[in-house]
Amino acid sequence: MTSLSQASLDAAAQRVGHTATVVYVPETTSTMHDARQLAAQGAGHGTVVVAGQQSQGRGRLQRVWSSPGGSLAMTIIARPAMNVSDIGIVSLAAAVAIKRAIGSRFGIKWPNDVLGPDGQKVAGVLCELETAGRRVDVVLVGIGVNVTEAPNDVPHAACLADYLDHKVDVASVAMATASAFLTVLELAESDPAAVMAEWREGAVTIGHRVRVGGTEGVATGITTDGALIVRTDDDAALVVHAGDVLHVLP
Repeated sequence: MTSLSQASLDAAAQRVGHTATVVYVPETTSTMHDARQLAAQGAGHGTVVVAGQQSQGRGRLQRVWSSPGGSLAMTIIARPAMNVSDIGIVSLAAAVAIKRAIGSRFGIKWPNDVLGPDGQKVAGVLCELETAGRRVDVVLVGIGVNVTEAPNDVPHAACLADYLDHKVDVASVAMATASAFLTVLELAESDPAAVMAEWREGAVTIGHRVRVGGTEGVATGITTDGALIVRTDDDAALVVHAGDVLHVLP
């Protein structure tokens, strides 16, 4: 495993052709916080902040994202040419990008968790938006990947290395994911339907029995803004825009 450093990130960025700024911080409370400060100072599209260790990272629904050594904690600063009403595609694009970067064996759980073949979580995404009127000014895309180690205190977590037959390191995963995300985001700006189709193709939630709150049903698809459509047991169509969706074991 290559030790994470500015040098290892720069080398990985060169391998994948990532030309935007990469910032390495050995320790931080949150890469989202660091990226927000850089964005306020005018950091450009594609700037990436990667932490060696992160102590107060946040996941979805205000959960803590633990980032032990051997895991990736990073935030990408994106400035897409989008209206605020279209921003839902960014979160889905991030999940598609992670899957592109780490391999076809992995699946996407709505909206943007990435799971191993056995259903254990290896990656997650959190997006925060700043606007300028109806247009998007900046999106902070926080990405966490358990690369060679998973947190012991998080249920159903696994690391990427558990599923691969080759060595993997944090710097390579970081820059492969960042490069893939910028590519997918560019596609989302011009052809969002193509990104939605790729998300559906990789989604393990679609066709799966799920529980949303106290309601169960089968996830049948997503809307054009990324909400999950669930056909409930009483044959109603439930549209889920946010919240916990649990896969129900058969």
